[in-house]
Amino acid sequence: DDFNACYDILVKEIQLVTPKLIVALGNNVSDYLSSKQLTNIKIVKIPHPASILYTGKSLDEYILNFKKLCSNV
Repeated sequence: DDFNACYDILVKEIQLVTPKLIVALGNNVSDYLSSKQLTNIKIVKIPHPASILYTGKSLDEYILNFKKLCSNV
């Protein structure tokens, strides 16, 4: 499983950077990170950019997600 193979490396990177916020692009990543014990880190889920192509969502709606994210940081 790709997530499990890279998880230890990801944890080390998170420990080095010590972010307050992680923006997870897509369901798979956000679900995986949410299931882990990452203390004092807020995980925000937004759709993966490819979802514009697959779901027919507009680019304007996608940009609005980023604007909402920036206004809450």
